[in-house]
Amino acid sequence: MDYQRNTVRMLHDEHVKTIAALEQLEATLVGAGTKLPGNGAVAEAGRAISPIIEGEIGPHFRFEEDALFPRLAEMGDGSIGDLLTEEHEAILPVAARVLEGVRKASDGDFDEEAWEAFRRDGLELVER
Repeated sequence: MDYQRNTVRMLHDEHVKTIAALEQLEATLVGAGTKLPGNGAVAEAGRAISPIIEGEIGPHFRFEEDALFPRLAEMGDGSIGDLLTEEHEAILPVAARVLEGVRKASDGDFDEEAWEAFRRDGLELVER
């Protein structure tokens, strides 16, 4: 793709990075199935997804909601911003729960119940 604006390139690069981390998370979750994997697998997926959740999702969403969506609305296309804002509101709590699961796994406080919650939330995050 030939981008003429740095902002568009930045948004695209963030999306690509996020998709790669989500694919890694999904591979871990689907590969293990319902059986609790070794903490190494969860930790590896966590190393990929945690920086995305902590450092990119929030700032990325805020940028879109504060700077991009209002401009789209001014141009008469506010419905996409409204739709994506609703999606952001659904993603953020799920992402927070996934991050909490990664932290539990790294603390060694990960059992079958924690795995099931992490797996459910992780797959929901991947889907969204």
